[in-house]
Amino acid sequence: MPASKSSQTSSPRPSSSQAGPVVASSKESKETPYQQEELVATSQDGFIEVFISTLESPSSFWVQLVGTQSTALDKLVTDMTNFYGQEANRDSHPVTSPSVGDVLASRFVQDDSWYRARVIAVKKSDYSADETEVKIHYVDFGETGKFKVKELCTLAEEYRMLPFQAIECSLSGVQPKDGTKWKDEAIDLFESLTHAAKWRVMMAKVVGRSKREDGGPGFMYQLELMDTNGAEDINVAKELLRQGFAVPAM
Repeated sequence: MPASKSSQTSSPRPSSSQAGPVVASSKESKETPYQQEELVATSQDGFIEVFISTLESPSSFWVQLVGTQSTALDKLVTDMTNFYGQEANRDSHPVTSPSVGDVLASRFVQDDSWYRARVIAVKKSDYSADETEVKIHYVDFGETGKFKVKELCTLAEEYRMLPFQAIECSLSGVQPKDGTKWKDEAIDLFESLTHAAKWRVMMAKVVGRSKREDGGPGFMYQLELMDTNGAEDINVAKELLRQGFAVPAM
């Protein structure tokens, strides 16, 4: 699905289930509350297994939990792609007047699959309502995209139950060297250290959390990240500091 940085593409996460097609109804309900997946430690050392799905910088990235949630998300994407891949189903789920905060169904252009997406901006067209431009955030992966309203669909009830799987995070203990903006080299190193969008397990420990600035459900988490895939464990924040791409957070 989405790349680790919006300018790049990556291979989709290997499917952990082989879900068959689903026949979904066109029933919609605005009463279904959306939930955000949370990071809760289940081991004595406080660490949680996660994938880094998408990143902008060490100060803004998205993780997914490893485990049964991964299987449920794979099935959701398969089911949505089967359903919205049929023209009749797309026609019966039109988006007419999108608003910021709406959760819709959207393709991802790199793999042509369908995903859940939250509207984060709307630019109305002076010529046709169908040409209204909608900026979306893929709530299960963290990537963003822009589409014409006619390319989007309302989200059927069947696809509303799974909590949003992309969890917004920042790396604890470090900040950019100039105190304001991460350099491209620092972001590239962070991407490599975290195996972003490569679907390799990282170990995360929650250091703190705060309300999300975009008004979405759930929290933004401050994390300690460890890569335990190699012969020696790597603390991501300490490695950024060691290589001179970050300074300790104030």
